[in-house]
Amino acid sequence: MPGESRVSMKKFLLILKKEKGISVIALIGVILLLGSIGYIMSSLMVRSQESVPRTLDSTRAIYLAQGGVEYVGKYLNSQSSWMSLTSPPTNINLGTGNFSVTYAPVDNSNLNATITGFSGTAKRSLTVGFQRSGFAIRSQGGISMGNNAALDCEPSNPSNQICTNTNLGTCPCTQQNASGASMPAFSLPSPLPSAPPSGCTINNNVTIPAGIYYCPTGMTVGNNDVITLSGPVTIYTTSFTLNNGALFNNSGSPGNLLIFAQGNVTLSNNSRFKGAIYAPGYDISIYNNATLTGYVAGGRPGVWNTVNINNNALFDVTAGTNTGNSPPGGGSGSAISLTSWQE
Repeated sequence: MPGESRVSMKKFLLILKKEKGISVIALIGVILLLGSIGYIMSSLMVRSQESVPRTLDSTRAIYLAQGGVEYVGKYLNSQSSWMSLTSPPTNINLGTGNFSVTYAPVDNSNLNATITGFSGTAKRSLTVGFQRSGFAIRSQGGISMGNNAALDCEPSNPSNQICTNTNLGTCPCTQQNASGASMPAFSLPSPLPSAPPSGCTINNNVTIPAGIYYCPTGMTVGNNDVITLSGPVTIYTTSFTLNNGALFNNSGSPGNLLIFAQGNVTLSNNSRFKGAIYAPGYDISIYNNATLTGYVAGGRPGVWNTVNINNNALFDVTAGTNTGNSPPGGGSGSAISLTSWQE
């Protein structure tokens, strides 16, 4: 059947032509798909290469900010007042980047600082709270405490550690064997101030006016005498002695009294003293039942009991933070702690 054979051949050729068209379309689709995959992969690689430096810059920036925290801590430790700080340069170089600092003082012992690290196009900021504390007792030699003597590092905190003879080695607000460089000898004012109006040997109840005074032969307060202050008082003296039951600034603020002594210091039985005592190179003794509110710094290098708190004496302090007066060279000692940390 020649006619039928020709018809079948035409159908076959038409089917073959259609299949070739479908194959071309499929091939084009495959090529487009592969091209899209290649484009996507190429874009992902480019983005990955771009993100690596950004990640490194961000990491460097946070490290720079953390380095700035160390810088700020050291800077604050060198400043006597946190309420009037001199702002550092806008950008402080550190390694391959820099950081900036802004201060927000709360009071003279508490401050918030924002430290921002910069690296490339990245920046990371830390907001950190700083708190100043100090040593209640510093000695160039050793510190000793008699039976039942107590040192309260922070009376406002009911859960704080009370230091006694048994745990003196771990007391957080004492420092033994402090270097002489940290407690330098002081110079007398020039010209020399006069003695207090009541004199340097006091045998009655008196009020000392605000001012700076000098007692070249030492200052002694008699038994049971009461000394009040009408304002801030600084006394330069050789020795300093409170006899039994004497009260010196007992009703005032510790921040109103600073004693610079170039001789031994003695607080005798049942005496009371509120203030700061700075006597580098000399012994400081607080005898039975005496109470000191404030801080002391002194003692002789290499002597075990050069600062001695005897039986039943009470050292009632806030680690020097509320005294207001600071001897030269940071005589009370100081420590900077972090109270908060937030990025």
